[in-house]
Amino acid sequence: MYRVGYRFKNLAFLEIYRSCYNPDKVQAHFTIYMAQTSKSAVERPMHFNTDRIISGAAAASFQNTQIFSRYNALLGHQTYFASSTNMFDRGHLTPSLDFAFKASRGQTNKYINLIPQFKTINRGNWKTIENWVRRQLSERHFDALKVCTGVLGVLELYSSTYRADIPMFLINNNKNPIPKWIYKIVSHISGRKFVFLTYNNAHATTRPTGQVVSNVCRELPCRNFGLNVRNEGTAGYTFCCEPHDFIARNLARLTGIC
Repeated sequence: MYRVGYRFKNLAFLEIYRSCYNPDKVQAHFTIYMAQTSKSAVERPMHFNTDRIISGAAAASFQNTQIFSRYNALLGHQTYFASSTNMFDRGHLTPSLDFAFKASRGQTNKYINLIPQFKTINRGNWKTIENWVRRQLSERHFDALKVCTGVLGVLELYSSTYRADIPMFLINNNKNPIPKWIYKIVSHISGRKFVFLTYNNAHATTRPTGQVVSNVCRELPCRNFGLNVRNEGTAGYTFCCEPHDFIARNLARLTGIC
């Protein structure tokens, strides 16, 4: 577990967020932070920092040119992407806009906080979920919220060349996986809790159903929580889940934490 923040005169450490990260696998599992109301308009710095936790070569695996090459290497002749433009974002688990100051927002630009996320999903339904969290605070439904954001599984894409589903790892030896699911657990000290789950597959043309979903999520209507998402693969098919069931089923180690 990595703690990200500031140390004051070697006396105290102000934590902004923490990340469960595996540097050997180049994989962020989840992050935890406290979200509070912020209407700051400061820009986020654009530089991304490895903190010497991963190599420059590992960081480069997030670049779209390399991801495009990886698609072709793993899948053979593929038609998912015709070029390396507008493929993936370096998706933040802990989002920068939940912090008020430029320096704090810059602290989210760390590879221990990043996942390979489809660009249209990051800027589609996932953005809607992040804005929902901020709205709960700005509209004073809650004073502060604990947010745990993480990933489940590895995305598999069908290869017509090999006639098989291929796990999508951006680095050899099963490193830097494209996650299959991205979740966000939002909880308040009162006991209120919400879980949102997004299918990280912009190539999907139909909404996941059956055991693909039921194995990870006992679905609830998102409209019950005032969340309006697009029912499109490019935006990221999104589900709202019964929180306690979701945690017990997928993240038992985080019971009482998230």
